[in-house]
Amino acid sequence: MTNSLQAKMQTVTDKLNSFADLPPNWDSYGSVPISLDIRDRAKATMKDILDIGGENMPLPFIAPMGDGGVEFEWQLETGHELMLTIPPDGSIQFLLDEPGSETEGVIGEIVSLEQVIKRFLGVP
Repeated sequence: MTNSLQAKMQTVTDKLNSFADLPPNWDSYGSVPISLDIRDRAKATMKDILDIGGENMPLPFIAPMGDGGVEFEWQLETGHELMLTIPPDGSIQFLLDEPGSETEGVIGEIVSLEQVIKRFLGVP
């Protein structure tokens, strides 16, 4: 992993670690804290994403989810948008919005993480 990718990974790790401080009901709508397992799963997933996308993969917007999951969102100038969520069950769900089409599903059921990331980046 290059220094640039290591820096991106550190930024993501710091953000995910900040979720450890979220108390129950942090959003005032009955939310639950983000578990260590989900934070670790999110870090491992992001490392895989950076390994696949390399320098072309921008940093995502990262947010905790009220159900105890984590959400990553990316937008490219090409109009491509990608949302990955890791709910408390540890699955990886995606929504890929490309100009003229939208695809959603669960990573590993029909498509791999690599296929989704390459399609998002427009890499054959």
